[in-house]
Amino acid sequence: MQTKTKYFEKALDLTHGKLTFSKPILVVEDQLSVAHYTKARFHERWNCEVILSHSYKSTQWQISQHGGNFQIAISDLHLPDAPKGEIVDLLIGTNIPTLVLSAAFGEKLRSMVLDKGVVDYVLKNSPNAYKYIGDVVERLEKTN
Repeated sequence: MQTKTKYFEKALDLTHGKLTFSKPILVVEDQLSVAHYTKARFHERWNCEVILSHSYKSTQWQISQHGGNFQIAISDLHLPDAPKGEIVDLLIGTNIPTLVLSAAFGEKLRSMVLDKGVVDYVLKNSPNAYKYIGDVVERLEKTN
């Protein structure tokens, strides 16, 4: 994806060797426990601002409030008010780099989502998924 460089602002704090972000991370997840767990993991890892959204409608509101100015969005694929993955189109359509985190899997589904231009499609069936997501975010930041 050639447009990745316009999405990310490189912000490596060389003093501590930790990434710092100039923009918040958006987490879109309808299960509150998963949303808060994800927020805690990212805040712990990078001490960054994490904005939570629990629905398509609340994501639209967050995007309007922040001008779509997010470092990255980590989003569930299926939401109660967007059961067919419409959230991905919203996020990609507003130029927010998006990593999909979902319990749903199928090669056809995965290919369809990746074809939309998301950063990656990750199954949330393992605690290692959150470490992997963090590693992907760091890798993107360090290479852009």
